[in-house]
Amino acid sequence: MKRLLDFVRLPVEDEWLLIKSFLLLVVVRISLFVLPFRSVRWLFSQWKRRTVRTDRLDLSHIRKVTWAIKSASRLVPRATCLTQGIAVVLLLGQLGQLAHLKIGVAKGTSQNLVAHAWVESHGRVVLGNDTNPSHYSILTPLREEIL
Repeated sequence: MKRLLDFVRLPVEDEWLLIKSFLLLVVVRISLFVLPFRSVRWLFSQWKRRTVRTDRLDLSHIRKVTWAIKSASRLVPRATCLTQGIAVVLLLGQLGQLAHLKIGVAKGTSQNLVAHAWVESHGRVVLGNDTNPSHYSILTPLREEIL
């Protein structure tokens, strides 16, 4: 009930962003579950190509989108860092913001490989900085026009 009250008290613009974020996270999560990653990349590249990007950094858009994705991801089962990262890149692209998905691996405490995805914009980590991305070796870079 508290979540519903908090939601209703938000400005309408933020309510729509949360709804959009939730729906996008669901679509991304289902896509990652049922399709090979190559197909997911292609599918979302089609969406991203239709967006207009600017070189202007708008921190308020970045903060709003990352807040909305993080908030909505609490309601989507298994909305991992990869799921959230793809959603953030797509939403920021719609707002004209340059954003790049990075995927890296590192050795965990028991010498197993640990993977992590994060989003960078203008050289800054904007999502996924709860762990230090510099500890990860970046996998083959994703082509910029894809994600």
